[in-house]
Amino acid sequence: MVRTPTDDPLDGKLSGTTLSRELGCAIFNAFWQRDHEPTAYDKLNLEAYFAYCKEECKTLRSDITATITHRDLTVVVSHLRHDENTKPAIYDKLKALPHLQVISDGRDQLIKDIVTLATHLWLMTNVGSMGSSIAIGQNTSSCPTFWRDDERLKDFINRKLPENTAVSGVTQLPKSFNAANIEQIAGITIFWTSDLADHLSMTEDYTKVAIFHHASFLRCHQKWNCSNHNDDSGFLKPELVDETLRTLALLFPEYDRNLSKWYRRQNTQNPLDYTAIECGPLNSEQRQIENFKYWRHRLIILKQVFDDSEPKTVSQLWRDDQTLDQRRDLERMPLNDAATYNASMKRYRSQSLQRTWYGAAVVVPAALT
Repeated sequence: MVRTPTDDPLDGKLSGTTLSRELGCAIFNAFWQRDHEPTAYDKLNLEAYFAYCKEECKTLRSDITATITHRDLTVVVSHLRHDENTKPAIYDKLKALPHLQVISDGRDQLIKDIVTLATHLWLMTNVGSMGSSIAIGQNTSSCPTFWRDDERLKDFINRKLPENTAVSGVTQLPKSFNAANIEQIAGITIFWTSDLADHLSMTEDYTKVAIFHHASFLRCHQKWNCSNHNDDSGFLKPELVDETLRTLALLFPEYDRNLSKWYRRQNTQNPLDYTAIECGPLNSEQRQIENFKYWRHRLIILKQVFDDSEPKTVSQLWRDDQTLDQRRDLERMPLNDAATYNASMKRYRSQSLQRTWYGAAVVVPAALT
């Protein structure tokens, strides 16, 4: 069907629709009750968010996406804003939509999938699987916790993303504790997640950590909370949203040139939100662990793994510049002497720091700097 200039982009089907500025702004305005013009689309910085939306829609069968419209999703979100609504209550309201009434086979499952998909897109949090989905990739949720039929959405979010007041020996997170060092020095692989509930969770073997990078999405909820006087009507609590942005400021300190270069390299391989490195730097007081309530436990675990890690390569050893003496040791190490290198690596970070490395001084290759 050919669209006319007067057509509302929200009335288009999920399948076969190209994301235009008009459609992007229409979805944004409906989800967060704004009134931006399409000309302001580029300023929203939601490219990574809409890339996620596209991937989520791909998990549904083509015959389902050919039935669901963008407006169906925005209607669900409008119902979700009412705190008293449970899933069955929203199901009943969707059944009254004329274009869904004519569906006879599989209508109940279709309506459930619409509610699940809309909630995923609005909150970027996994609330459950979709019955009409197809397998794409792996389920990245570290601890599946799904929205029950008899549960209000707000109660589910509070249950899945609770406050955590864990106590440990960690009191402050240093400036060196950032995403680039976590990967390059500690050797921890960063997995970029689009599920807020997976943020900062680590795999069981502590070799990978998930980072939720969608800063622009978080700012949408932050502005929503501010415009509604922080009354929690956005379902993502203001404190949770603000703290998550602070974890991004911690992991991606603004104005750090080396971090910015590292992040841009990551962005060539993944559709990342580039505004994640524009959350501002944190001062010493803001890096106190007691200032983190929702992500405290995961930050403590990540920090402990970071501290306990042993460099496995010359590159990691070179980047680990916690003390100037350690870097000077590396500069003096004869790289052509494998036995000396292996022995030095074993002694690195041992309880005794009185190490003597003999041999001619060498120039560390520029690739390691």
